[in-house]
Amino acid sequence: MIFELNAGGGGVVIDVRQEELARLVPLMFPAYVNRVPGTPPSQPVHIVVDQQARGIAITRSNDAPVVAASVAEMVDELEYIITEALLGTLAARPHLHASGVTAASSLIALGDSGAGKSSLALAWSMAGLPVLGDDVIPLGRDATAIPFKRLFKVERGALETHGIEPDQTPLWFGDPDELWFDPAPHGGWSEPSRVDHVALIKRCRNSPVVVEPLGPGEGLAGLVHGLLDTGAPAETGFDHLLDLARHARFHRVLFESSIDAAAVLADLAR
Repeated sequence: MIFELNAGGGGVVIDVRQEELARLVPLMFPAYVNRVPGTPPSQPVHIVVDQQARGIAITRSNDAPVVAASVAEMVDELEYIITEALLGTLAARPHLHASGVTAASSLIALGDSGAGKSSLALAWSMAGLPVLGDDVIPLGRDATAIPFKRLFKVERGALETHGIEPDQTPLWFGDPDELWFDPAPHGGWSEPSRVDHVALIKRCRNSPVVVEPLGPGEGLAGLVHGLLDTGAPAETGFDHLLDLARHARFHRVLFESSIDAAAVLADLAR
């Protein structure tokens, strides 16, 4: 079955040779599947998924195949490969290591891995607010954040805190520590939106939610630190970063509870 996914920068075509595996692709990127399986693709196939004797082979273009030993492992590998391919179609823009939310205005939360970005995005979504993403946000000109509509991957305990049972989640394969979450039935996805607030976040044990103002210089340094190598580097995307540094208000935010911090940050965006 043939699928074409498009995040707005060009299509990524996937050929999944077995029907039982093909049914998983629309669950992984429901917002980006824009072609009925089986119709002729508009461009060459970029990724092939094929069940073989040694496992499930995932081949991207001319690369050597990655072989997954199980369906759950295949989903992890394929999600990573599709994400990389979709972000490659948006590579003219800087990509920020951030989650984000839109209320009356938009706010993005920048932080290193483990800082709480996905947990914040989950809390915003469960509060009924549209989100920009949980880990990667492409940045346009004029301080505009572009949503990247990939399912969140969050810790099992965070979902259970919000009353979501693991077997209610998409792509459930047993008992993993991290689970997938689709914000569409909850707060949904934000439209592209101008960012008025940027939070540089850090999770701190036993800390209440602390919000400290930062100047534009510190904010710009935080933006450069938060750039991902999937998008435009600082030297070519600097004008995008400068637009955001000139427009937005910057904050350093410390917290332990993602639910409490999400509420405080959402208030900033209202």
